[in-house]
Formats: sequence, structure tokens, C-alpha cells
Amino acid sequence: LEQATFESESIRLDRPCQLLCFSDGVLDCLSAEGQPFGVDRLRSEMASASGEPEVWMERLEQSLKSWSGGRFEDD
Repeated sequence: LEQATFESESIRLDRPCQLLCFSDGVLDCLSAEGQPFGVDRLRSEMASASGEPEVWMERLEQSLKSWSGGRFEDD
């Protein structure tokens, strides 16, 4: 990584805004048919989320497990 270059940007998040950070494993999680979970499905899950972050993170994990037929591996 010695030759890597990175950009930096700052943004202000006002309440009640929440920031979701995730790895590519979420988007790449495959269904039994080989279809990835994808950005649209993640957006849909988060749009319908409510409550504390811990609650919707558990809901997302359950959705990924359901999508993958229980084969979702958290990295």
C-alpha cells in the first residue's frame, strides 16, 4: 500500500441521520440461485428499518441468512 493514494472528504450528519458501514460481503451474499443480495435489496432493507441500530443490524443479518439459505458468512 506504499504507492496507494487516498482521498478524504468530510460531511456533517445531523440527527436523526445514521451512517451504515458494511463490507462487500453484504452486497455479494448469494442466494441459492446464485443471485447477489445487491444494493437495491440493501436499500430496501434499510428504508424499512426502524428502532435502534442494533435492532436493524440484527434484522439485516437475518435477511442475509434468509437470502442465502443460511449460508451467510459474516466476515
